[in-house]
Amino acid sequence: MKNLIKKLLSFLPKDIEKKAIHIIKMIFIKEYRWMINNYWKFGQDNRKKIFFSAARYMNINRPINGYYFEFGCNEANTFRMAYNIFKNLFKLKYVAFDSFEGLPEVKDIDKMEVFYEGKLAFDESKFIKLVKKEGIKDEELIVVKGFYKNTLNQELIDKLNPTKAAVIYVDCDLYSSTVDVLKFIKHFLQPGTILIFDDWNCFYGDKNRGQKKAFYEFLNLNKDLVFEEFTTDCEAKSFIYINNKNEAQFK
Repeated sequence: MKNLIKKLLSFLPKDIEKKAIHIIKMIFIKEYRWMINNYWKFGQDNRKKIFFSAARYMNINRPINGYYFEFGCNEANTFRMAYNIFKNLFKLKYVAFDSFEGLPEVKDIDKMEVFYEGKLAFDESKFIKLVKKEGIKDEELIVVKGFYKNTLNQELIDKLNPTKAAVIYVDCDLYSSTVDVLKFIKHFLQPGTILIFDDWNCFYGDKNRGQKKAFYEFLNLNKDLVFEEFTTDCEAKSFIYINNKNEAQFK
C-alpha cells in the first residue's frame, strides 16, 4: 500500500505532491502531527517572541529606522515573520542574504552531523514569490544571492550605505559564515541596532565553536564597539548595539 501511494503521488506536480504528502502524514502518522503541532510550533513561537520583543524595543526607542538584514533565509519562514511583525510599525527595507545553494563546504570546527554541504538549499525565485505573497513591495526588498565570502564585499557595502541596519538576523549556522557576516555588518551598525543570533547554542553551546566563537572574536577585535544583552532563549540570543566608544555620541 505504501509503495502504491508513493507511485500515485509521483504523478502529481511537485508542489502538489509535497502538500499531499504533508496531509497524508498529518492524518496517519501521530509522531509527525506532534512534530508539526507542538515541536515546530514551539520553535516558531520563540522566533515570534524575539521579533515582537525587537518591535516593542524599537517602538519605545523610536526612531530606529533602516534595514532588516537576514543572513540565511531558506524557505522564507523567518523573513516573512519579521516582515509581518515590523511592517505594522516601521518603514524598513528588507535585505535577504543567501547562497540559495545551501550551506557551503562544512569543515574543521564546523563539522557536525546536522550540517553538510548543500543543506538548506532553496530556489531563489520561490523565496521571492513567497515573500511577495505577504505583500512586500519591490522597493522594500533586496535579495543578495551568493556565498558570503563572495558577496559581502566593499562593492556591496558602498551600494547599501549610508542607510544603517535596524535589525540583523544571523541564521547561517556555521562559524566560518558568521565571521564573514560580522565583518560586513560592522559597517551598518547604529545606536539601537538589534543583532540576533539564531544558532547561538548550536555545537552544544561551546563558546569555542559556531556563532559564539565568531562573536567573541569579533568583540575582541573591535574593543571599541559596545553591545548590551537583549533577549535569549534555548536557541537564540540577541544584543543591542550601544555605540562606538571612540566616536562622539552626542552631537
